[in-house]
Amino acid sequence: MESSMNLSIDLRQQSIIRRTSVMVPEEDDVIMEALLHPQVLHIGHYDNGKSSVDRVKQILESDEDDASFHPRPIFCEMLYFDADVDDPNAECWKESSRWIKFEETVEEAGTRWSKPHVTLLTIRHLLQIKNSLTKGLTLFDVSVQNFAELV
Repeated sequence: MESSMNLSIDLRQQSIIRRTSVMVPEEDDVIMEALLHPQVLHIGHYDNGKSSVDRVKQILESDEDDASFHPRPIFCEMLYFDADVDDPNAECWKESSRWIKFEETVEEAGTRWSKPHVTLLTIRHLLQIKNSLTKGLTLFDVSVQNFAELV
């Protein structure tokens, strides 16, 4: 009994992988992936024999019927307009940071849950947002669909 307990403690300690901290000057990230923690994934039948597919469908149906349910808008990525690497004459949008929700979403037509996501923003972009909010023109109450309507 005690040896199996010590074995499980050793396995838990080994499950945390220590990596060296990495600094990327081009992207201004302070630390990238210093510790990686494994995620436990539970697969099986729960809730009185209902499969996970049935539970997801039940949750989706109850959300659609609930009058108090309101989808929450979320900012999901920060892009900048830049020249393409392969063709300098062509311009394209490039992703510089993501603001990903910390919740699970339904994938594949309601048959499974996605992994929870954690946000990662660089200090440079946070300072740019702070500077834009304090010194720039900020329009929160404008309802437009594209840049041409805003200008």
